[in-house]
Amino acid sequence: TQTCDPVCICDANGAGGTTATDALLCLKAAVAEPVTLACPCETIGEASLAFAVNPNPVLPGEVIDVRLTVTNTGITDLTSVQVDLVLPQRLDEFSLLAARGAPVVCVGTATASTCAPGETVRWSVGSLAPGDFAVLSIPPQVIVAPPDGSVITFSASVSASGLELASAQASTVVDSGRTLGVHF
Repeated sequence: TQTCDPVCICDANGAGGTTATDALLCLKAAVAEPVTLACPCETIGEASLAFAVNPNPVLPGEVIDVRLTVTNTGITDLTSVQVDLVLPQRLDEFSLLAARGAPVVCVGTATASTCAPGETVRWSVGSLAPGDFAVLSIPPQVIVAPPDGSVITFSASVSASGLELASAQASTVVDSGRTLGVHF
C-alpha cells in the first residue's frame, strides 16, 4: 500500500483513495507489489461552489441575478479552473458581454456573442491559490409569458485540470400573478 499525504491510499493495482479524485490519481501511482514509500501521486485540491439566484420569486420579464462563488478549499493551487452553468428553459437569450468575473464563452451556441436556454456558460477562471475565490455572474431575463409556478433551476459545476470538483443547483419560482411595471 502507498500512503500519500494528504491521504491517498493506493493498492498494488492503483485503485483506492479517499475521494473519487484520489482514486483517479492513484492510478498513476500503481506499483507491481504493495509497498509503502514516498507517494508519487499528485494532489488535486478541493473546491466549493456557492450559488445565489435572486429574486425569488421572479416575475415574467424580470432580470435574474445569478451569482456563483468558486473557492479553493484545499491546500494546493487549483489550475485550469472552469465553471460551467447550464442555462435552463424559460429564459431569453442574453449577451455574453453581460457576464462578469472571468473570461466566458457559450458552449453549444451558433453565435459567439449570445447564450440561450439549453446551452452552457463556461467561465475560464484560471488558477486559484488555497483560500482564493472568484465571483461569477450573469443577468438572464425570464421570458414574458412563462407558466405561473414554473421552477427555473440552474445547475453548475467547477472543475480543475479537467476533473470535476464540485457542483451545485439553485432555483427560483415564476410568479405570473404579479407583473413587472413602472410606477410614476
